Amino acid sequence: MQNHSKFIFLWLFLTQLVACGNNEIPSYILTDSQLHTYQGGDRLSYSVLSVSSTSDATGILNLTFENADVLTPDNQTLATFVRNQETLGNISVNFATPYFTQTENADLILQAYSEAGKTYWLAESQNAETGKTFYSSPLTDITEQVTISSQLLLCENTICNNAGNTSVELTPLGKETIETDYAKFETHKMFISWSVTLQNDDQSATLSTYNLTGTQWVFPPLGVVKFDYRLESTFTNDQLIGVLNATNINIPSANKSEN
Repeated sequence: MQNHSKFIFLWLFLTQLVACGNNEIPSYILTDSQLHTYQGGDRLSYSVLSVSSTSDATGILNLTFENADVLTPDNQTLATFVRNQETLGNISVNFATPYFTQTENADLILQAYSEAGKTYWLAESQNAETGKTFYSSPLTDITEQVTISSQLLLCENTICNNAGNTSVELTPLGKETIETDYAKFETHKMFISWSVTLQNDDQSATLSTYNLTGTQWVFPPLGVVKFDYRLESTFTNDQLIGVLNATNINIPSANKSEN
């Protein structure tokens, strides 16, 4: 009975979101499926329902992309962007802050995580290349399950030690058209399983763990426009359901549906 009530609540919540939007929302289609190249100041905002064993809550999740130059384990400057998050309302979304770069064709490379003022690099050693491909572009290239994994390197005072690990599994589930408060999108539906474990640099204690699993709907010119995640961490254990309600990223006219 409790689960039934939650689904009724979710339906009312999402219905209200759509009703509060414009009567005629735009519709966008897939073209070449190439990912957006993120710039500092890009923002994605989601209306979120958080479902836990004790209570349900609604709120807003704002993701803002900012440019950041960071020192790699071998003391080279790397131009990255960091995906900062802000929550409004009664929701809590806890995850290590990721740093990314992108290649010329917009492949999304996961370089590092930041937490408590420390940077944990995806690297095998101090002099090894950093980063792993998180999403390849165009998304049509992802035709079967892709898994990446890496140890995490924490460097302080020129000394680097293993300080955790991370893995990401992506499975394409085909194309699906979904409607959000912002627009109707033709998307790539993906299953994602993303884990992060952060430790002290001497591996004496685990500081925090994060496990995110679920489904995301990706419209490449923006990114994720809908998600249904189970987020388990040192701090929380919630189901998070979100839909895009605002963005300042321009969508190419080629993606605008004529219908």
